[in-house]
Amino acid sequence: MQARTGGFETHYAGLIAALFTAFLSVSAVAAPTDGPVRKGDAGGGALLFRGDEPGLYVPAPMLATKVEIDVSGTIARTTVTQYFRNPSDQWVEGVYVFPLPETAAVDRLRLRIGDRFSEGQIKEREAARKAYEAAKAEGKKASLVEQERPNMFTNNVANIGPGDTVVVQIEYQQTVHQDGGDFRLRFPMVVGPRYNPAPALTAGLETIVLSDPVPDRDRITPPVLHPDMDRANSVTLVVVLNTGFPLGDIASPHHAIDVARETPGQAVVTLRDGQTPANRDFELVWSPAPGAAPHAALFHETRDGMPHVLLSVVPPFAAGPANPPPREIIFVLDVSSSMAGASIVQAKASLRLALDRLRVDDAFNLILFNDGAWAMFEAPRLATPPNLALARSFVDRVEANGGTELLSAMRMSLDMATLSAAREDGARLHQVVFLTDGAIGNEDQIFDAIAQRIGETRLFTVGIGSAPNSHFMRRASRLGRGTFTHIGDPSQVAGRTAELFTKLERPLLTGLTVTWPDGAQVEAWPDPVPDLYHGEAIVVAARLPALRGAVTLSGTLAGEAWRASLDLAQATEGAGVAAVWARRKIMALEESRHRGAASETVRQAILETALGYDLVSRYTSLVAIDITPSRPAGEALHSRDIPVMFPVGWEWAKVIGEDVQPMRRAAAPNMAPTKIAMAAATPLPRTATPAQLARLIGLVLVMLGLLVIFARRWRVFSPRAAA
Repeated sequence: MQARTGGFETHYAGLIAALFTAFLSVSAVAAPTDGPVRKGDAGGGALLFRGDEPGLYVPAPMLATKVEIDVSGTIARTTVTQYFRNPSDQWVEGVYVFPLPETAAVDRLRLRIGDRFSEGQIKEREAARKAYEAAKAEGKKASLVEQERPNMFTNNVANIGPGDTVVVQIEYQQTVHQDGGDFRLRFPMVVGPRYNPAPALTAGLETIVLSDPVPDRDRITPPVLHPDMDRANSVTLVVVLNTGFPLGDIASPHHAIDVARETPGQAVVTLRDGQTPANRDFELVWSPAPGAAPHAALFHETRDGMPHVLLSVVPPFAAGPANPPPREIIFVLDVSSSMAGASIVQAKASLRLALDRLRVDDAFNLILFNDGAWAMFEAPRLATPPNLALARSFVDRVEANGGTELLSAMRMSLDMATLSAAREDGARLHQVVFLTDGAIGNEDQIFDAIAQRIGETRLFTVGIGSAPNSHFMRRASRLGRGTFTHIGDPSQVAGRTAELFTKLERPLLTGLTVTWPDGAQVEAWPDPVPDLYHGEAIVVAARLPALRGAVTLSGTLAGEAWRASLDLAQATEGAGVAAVWARRKIMALEESRHRGAASETVRQAILETALGYDLVSRYTSLVAIDITPSRPAGEALHSRDIPVMFPVGWEWAKVIGEDVQPMRRAAAPNMAPTKIAMAAATPLPRTATPAQLARLIGLVLVMLGLLVIFARRWRVFSPRAAA
């Protein structure tokens, strides 16, 4: 009976695999038609323009975005204005998933109807949703902004009348990133399709547990527009720089810009073409004029009687050691479908340069992953010419396809590094370099794995492509005590790879401590201050009783003691510092969950902070409601998902499917460019698991799990087993 039961369980596992294969091979994409369509036939997420023939409609976009960024010193205040236009003859609710920087402190929402503004209110998430739903049912115009991830938000806009345009303004605060003497500011423009692993079934003797690694997959999988629709969602953008020091070079690696310099420390940056498709992230990089680089900055803002400060200090650059210790580096390369096209080219080029930087006494290994993960060698090997030649040949043959099972690769790489460290007893530095776009929905699973397995290993993430998941990249590197590098196009490969290896090779500023005036009750973030890599700035946000005395930073740099002190009374007033402090506290609380903090304790602390500082978070949302009903009684309301653009450089056929082609353009010649007929929005990416499909798989797994439990119980209680 034992053998027979084991055979049943083996058959059960095979049956699950077969069912997964069958279900996941079903296309999740609705192919669009070849021309104008009737209402309801356009596919998920499309709004419609009237066509030339009665009763026929053509799909059309309904969104335009204006971005205004004011930079003052190291603090940036951004206003994002979204214009929702309803070209149909129905009353609609627009639902739009959009990105913001992962460090954004979103603190203001305004709804504009004509000349009137309705200010948003921060509420606990469920209360905000209820208020919005009530206003929607009453026919009132309303907007609800909810956080899905720290870098992904949803805006619901209710009761947009036929031909109406509703304007929603969202404002947020963030700090400017400083690294290697340059200042960098990113504005994400596109939410790339994400891979969402299927639910998993765990069957015990008496219980079945079906766990979904992406329980909110419905909310993070918006419909996607075909890349031919390059003007479907357009963005205009202006950045006003007021740095406080003379400016040197100002550049955007991915967009053509015009720069108007007003004073040595001020400039206005605009897009050269006036607008740009929302299909890749915008990045602005500026540097101080020679000799003008600031080494320290201190800003303050008082809120509720409490001073909040933001300090930034750049330690002196230290030369690398004459004989750096040997290292073991495990390179992990994402070869999933979302990396196809420009991304895999950039990743392979970066990896080749990284291999060239290895010394003969270094050890290395290479792990690839898509639907699974596999290593080039069973264990890391020395970087000898023959081993490096094998690795280069291996990299040259790599192609991108399949899913993004990043969790298995993360576990494999960290476990391999830990095993090597145990064998060598501290003889080497152990580093893992992850090259990926991070296009996944199960971030929390991976963060937990990093926190549990990191040990003494350092994790460095390299974001590849036009729209990397920066939230995943930055939090993974923080949990792994490493750094995040972004490579957005081929022109950046050499420079950014060199920057990364400078960090890998140079000594850290270690043992960092921040000492506040005696007796001051200070709450500062991050806590503790992490080790610092070459060229990085120390940035600390704090809330304290008074601006008196000095704050002192100290640590060990290249084996020597280092110390810097700043007088708090000399802090410059800076609007938004309090919001930055609160956002950093929320980020620290979120990360504490992965290190074992109690979920309810974390939730209450985040809720208290977010409500106290009027911030959107995992547990709070902003809702704005117009007081006057606008939708007539009896008029139906139709909800429409607004499609997002497809990231530039990605391959549509591999991510979405070769069978889905764009609808031919069928607009009248005199229509404006933004009103040209577009393809129906493609609802779901092929590399993702659709929510409906996931639920169906879950149901099948539960049924099969019941069979397993029945088989086990039968084995225990059957007469043959008893005998």
